[in-house]
Amino acid sequence: MRSIDLLLPAASAVLSLTAFSQSWCPPGAQWVYGLDVPGIQGYSRFHYDGDTLLHDTTGYRIGLEEVLVFSPDPTPVVSNYENVAITSYANDVVMSWDQLSETWDTLFWFGAQVGEFWQPPHYQGECGDAERITVEAVGTEVVDGVTLRWLDLADGRGRIMERAGWSWNLEITPSCLIVEGLMGMRCYTDNTINYAPPSWGQDCFAIGMNELGDAQPLLLYPNPGSDRFALDLDHGTHVITLYDATGRAVLRTSGSSRTIVDASNLATGVHTAVVVGANGTFRRSAWLKQ
Repeated sequence: MRSIDLLLPAASAVLSLTAFSQSWCPPGAQWVYGLDVPGIQGYSRFHYDGDTLLHDTTGYRIGLEEVLVFSPDPTPVVSNYENVAITSYANDVVMSWDQLSETWDTLFWFGAQVGEFWQPPHYQGECGDAERITVEAVGTEVVDGVTLRWLDLADGRGRIMERAGWSWNLEITPSCLIVEGLMGMRCYTDNTINYAPPSWGQDCFAIGMNELGDAQPLLLYPNPGSDRFALDLDHGTHVITLYDATGRAVLRTSGSSRTIVDASNLATGVHTAVVVGANGTFRRSAWLKQ
């Protein structure tokens, strides 16, 4: 596998101010991701909290505010956490700090080209030796006058964009590990730009049972069904996640256009299907297995 550690000198304490301002963690940076499992809704707001120095490398401290509503109580529950992640940036690469091993590892590679790849940060082999984050397409998007590079990832893993990061969550996780309740990026903002996926169109900090009311409808058929169901998707790769009635993620797959999902191993009962596109678009529907 191609290693990109060679792109990062061992002593990289001094970072390019130009790269810093254009690519990762500029002043005011915050990332908001939706959370939605049956009975629980809300959002996670990650925010840049300042710098630190680790192994002669400038790290950017990221905190977390989590706001959740637990049905049927409409009162938001707010939790705050410091230093949930520490990242750094140099030479087109965002690095993630692991506090247990006290090492840096690649999180995003903004300079990667089609076919190039890396592994999730601090990967321990959970999904096998072939686990990789592979670039499927590259391009740019102008946001509030700033040109940002983006990378579409293979196998339905979403999009990475300068400043905004990953369309699914703050840090990329191994593909075989299902993180329950993630609904993808709602918005990214800093002191100079505001970005949101095209389909969101709502308040970045919306909570409550109606926050996804404007999402595009999702048709599953047959519904009710037994061993499988079909759905018609737009062009491009989509991630399909099914949650059971307790909010536990029980199946994750990917598909494009007309897709058949094998549900033969699922228990009977009501499931929630969530479909997330590469650019963060999402749709949701209930499916009953008989």
